[in-house]
Amino acid sequence: MFLIEGNNQAILYTGDLRSESWWVNNLIRNPVLIPYTKGTQRLDNIYLDTTFTNSDALEYEMPSKAQGLSELIHKASQYPPDTTFYLNTWTFGYEEAWIALAAALKTRVHLDDYRWRLYFSQRDEPTCYGPQTAPLVGYRLGNHEHPGCLTNSLEGVRIHSCEKGTRCKVFQNPNVVWIIPIIARHKGYEIAEMGAGGGQGDLNQTHSLELYDQASVQQLLLICNRALQAQPELKGPMKEWFMALMKSGKESIDLDLEILREEVEITSQDGKPDDEFDMDNLPIDKLIPALTRLITGKANQEAENRVKKQRQITFPFSRHSSYLELRELVQALRPKDIYPCTVDRYTYTSDISMEMLFGDLCSANIFQADKELHAELGIKNVDADESQRSTPSPSKDRSVSPAPNSIKPVIALAQSEQCTRSEASRAPTNRSSSTIRPETPRKRARISSSRQSRTPSSTKSEKARMEAMYNAALSQKWEKGFFTSVDGYHNQEPEKEL
Repeated sequence: MFLIEGNNQAILYTGDLRSESWWVNNLIRNPVLIPYTKGTQRLDNIYLDTTFTNSDALEYEMPSKAQGLSELIHKASQYPPDTTFYLNTWTFGYEEAWIALAAALKTRVHLDDYRWRLYFSQRDEPTCYGPQTAPLVGYRLGNHEHPGCLTNSLEGVRIHSCEKGTRCKVFQNPNVVWIIPIIARHKGYEIAEMGAGGGQGDLNQTHSLELYDQASVQQLLLICNRALQAQPELKGPMKEWFMALMKSGKESIDLDLEILREEVEITSQDGKPDDEFDMDNLPIDKLIPALTRLITGKANQEAENRVKKQRQITFPFSRHSSYLELRELVQALRPKDIYPCTVDRYTYTSDISMEMLFGDLCSANIFQADKELHAELGIKNVDADESQRSTPSPSKDRSVSPAPNSIKPVIALAQSEQCTRSEASRAPTNRSSSTIRPETPRKRARISSSRQSRTPSSTKSEKARMEAMYNAALSQKWEKGFFTSVDGYHNQEPEKEL
């Protein structure tokens, strides 16, 4: 979290945030923020972690992290003392789960060398993370070394959090119990945590196939097309995948390490799989089977099937705040304006604008983010009447202007990094009792006409353009500047020969 002050204005950037009640109470006691929480000043803007403010997530009931860890320890303790567990951590933020589970089971947590080096590198560095790393990687007190709960040794460990595909023996153990974090539960649904709010793969090694220019995309398309000649039923998924790739302007394709190991089957002289292989020197034909599984979605289905066959336990442990938790934070700070760090432009409507969600808790009536987003999406602004809000609206200071240009670029950069985060898996949810129980926007806002008020889109023309690009690539009719209209691609001369 960052407090940015300048030009008589102040902006708070939250980053990924879980604003439980105890945390909010602790935050407002922070000496740096007291002028804005207990004094006469107000924050001009909060850049807020709005991962779960989309329409489907407004009523998520999220147990506290303490409740989630308590459930995890209770479930794990029911297994025999020789049980091996695999805690599926795919990004930063699960350190508390490691510490709690290791202490409860009186064992350590095995990490692969890459993850171990990430954490151990912080041990002796004078950084702000020092106090947090001591229980993880240990510390030195006088002449004595005190180990943490993490280790890169396999000796005597019952908990693993190593990356899939690293050849750890835990992945060959059919009796291992998989521990999977979720966001919440409701009516038999478990809302998956994987991918919510971004960070996916932060703890994983990344392998990718680089696409340097238009010709690289064309080459890849032709190779995959030839590989699928005997499977015409897969041509449709391949076409959709390549059209999405061309439209996105991506310069690389992420490759799954586990799938690569299965498909490439690199072996040493004695016929046993190598623990390491040189991704930089793999021929393209070795990658085709893995790419085919990626393109057709078969890899995702296979991963789901593997999980279904495994013994597993789940526990609620959300790294992001629920809507009600965010309202508690905003109520404590009473900012003049709010910028969302996460917006799903495909499902956005004015029902879930910052004014609708937090307007009754702000000390001014600015909502610059709403205006910018509505202008971009072609949505007609719908002002919320005071009677449509669940709580009395504070007095609005309409003379306050948005943050000056000297501050905006700093925040815009932070916002752009957060806006790439993906949405969580969705399921019907209900609401629990809480200190703050506002009506949801769908109940308190007038029926929004935002879906009908969008300007006529060019969806058909865009689809036709992408079809033409795809067909041109497949038939090798590549022309200079053909991708000029597609974001991310440059106007370059193509390769004359493949």
